[in-house]
Order: sequence, then structure tokens, then C-alpha cells
Amino acid sequence: MRPFVINEEVATAVDSANDHDLMLAVREGDIDRLGELFERHHRPLYGFFVPLTGDRTSSEDLVQLVFYRILKYRHIYGDEGRFSAWIYHIARKVAADHFRRAGAASAPTDPEELPEMPDQRPHAAEQAARADENALLHAALAALPAALLPARPAGQFAFACLLLAGGVFLGGRLLNRPAPADADAATARELAELRKQVDTMGQLVGYSLIQQQSTSERLKAVFATLDRQQPDQQAVGNLLGALAFDPSTNVRLSALEALFPLASQAVVRTAVAASLPRDPSPLVQVAMIDFLAATRDPAATSAIEKVTRGETYDQSVRDAARRALTRM
Repeated sequence: MRPFVINEEVATAVDSANDHDLMLAVREGDIDRLGELFERHHRPLYGFFVPLTGDRTSSEDLVQLVFYRILKYRHIYGDEGRFSAWIYHIARKVAADHFRRAGAASAPTDPEELPEMPDQRPHAAEQAARADENALLHAALAALPAALLPARPAGQFAFACLLLAGGVFLGGRLLNRPAPADADAATARELAELRKQVDTMGQLVGYSLIQQQSTSERLKAVFATLDRQQPDQQAVGNLLGALAFDPSTNVRLSALEALFPLASQAVVRTAVAASLPRDPSPLVQVAMIDFLAATRDPAATSAIEKVTRGETYDQSVRDAARRALTRM
């Protein structure tokens, strides 16, 4: 029988008020309401775990463990909490613990034991387009001065992510400024070309992330950094790149969680602030606001204030920004 697999963008969508109300009732001692939450969320959670573990039985056990932890830690659920964010925060912790205990054991290789998944291989035309995009990315890296690049290819990619994170921030502060009234046409063309290069570079890194690894592999890579007391530059660069460009909501949320211990680093705070207006998910944007509010950085305050005035943001994101400002 084909397992139920839900799109993770749907699984981590902004939840309804009913979920929040049910969890508040559970927190106050009405444990029977937990059964209603289980009925609503156990199938999406199963779909979240199966691609990660490659094992149906283990995925079912992990779903049960998530709800056990919800029951165990129900007293810490906040009045203004967002249930979908909380349950998938727990699910990512459960997954990280699972891989830690398993010692990064490989998934089963018996075809009868593997979950049935759709063929996601790109068509020949798409493969050719990705090859061209990858060539452009390597050409862009090759154009940088050799002295600035780390020796190892993986380090070069992480370094590119760091440059892009900083470039997004500088682009937002410098490139978006209106040109002076007396600026000539050549200057205007140069600014337009620079904006285009920043956007193109970000897209190329995003394409490179997609084609190098599957979503589950990228999640595992993020989980691996949680065990490191002092992540190196390459690991930090990978996390910043995932936060800024990964197409998966779960990967971006996990990367942000892994960056929390590094919030004292200015480059991390800058990258999170730069990624906030670009992220397409209200769930991730709210998590970024919480991250920035916890740093109490004056620059972060400015970024959050802009969210409260931005009409393009979801109402839930603007409300979260206003609440964050009261805590800073």
C-alpha cells in the first residue's frame, strides 16, 4: 500500500485557530483533546518522517514520540503560540535524536522495504538547463580572486553563501536607494546591472542547492550541525545558504534553529535580517522575527519595525513583529 506523503509546504502551513484552542485545552488538563490533534496531524507527520528515515515502522514510532512529547511538555505551550510551528519544532528535534541514536545508519536497501515515492527525476531539457545554470555558478566563483576562496570546493560553496547573505543585506540597503537626481544614464545602468547580478547569483545558488541533494539529505545535513559545539566557517556558510535559498520550508526552519546558538555573530544576525523580507513562508518569517527579537540587536529592531509597516507581509507576520517590538 502506498504511504501517505503530504507536501511539506502544506504540512507546515499557518495553522487554524482551532488547533491553537485545542492545545490550550490540553495544556489546562483536558487530555482528551490531544486525540483530536492526533487525528488531524498524525498523517502529515508520517509524511514528514518517511522521506527522512526511509522506514515506515520507524516513522510511525516517531509520530507517536512527537505526541508523547507534546503531552509531556504541554505546560510550556504559550498563549500566543502557533501550534503548527510548535509541533514541527518538536518533530525536527525527534528526527535529530533519531539520527543521533542510529549513528547515521543508512536507510534500508531492500526494494520491498522502501516507501513508494514518485519519480522526481527532471526531464532531459530540465537537466540541460540545470547543467547550464551550474556552469554559470562555477564561472561566477571562478571570477572571484583566488586568494579570497577557500581551497576545498565545499568551502568555496559555503563562502559563496556567506557572500550572498551579505550581498542581500547590502543590496537591500544600497541598491534599493533611489539614484540621485543628477545621476547620469550610465550610473543608472550600472545600478540596474548590479541589482540583476545580485538576484541572478542568488538564483544560481538556489538551483545548485536543489540539484546537489534531496530535501531529506539537506535536512540531515542541518541536523548534523546541532551536535557541534563550535561549527566551523563552512558549516555556518551552509546554514546561511540553506536559510536564504533552500526551497523547503522545513529545511529553512531547521537551519534557523541551528543558527540560534550563533546569534552573537554579526554575520548571522545580518543574514537572518536580510532573509526575512525575501522568505515566501509566513511561518518562517515569524520564526525569523522571534530569532531577531531574542538578539536585542538595534539593527534587528529596525528590520522588525519595517515588517510592521510592510503591506506585502501576511497579517500574522505583522502581528508577530508588533509583539516582538514590545519585548525588545
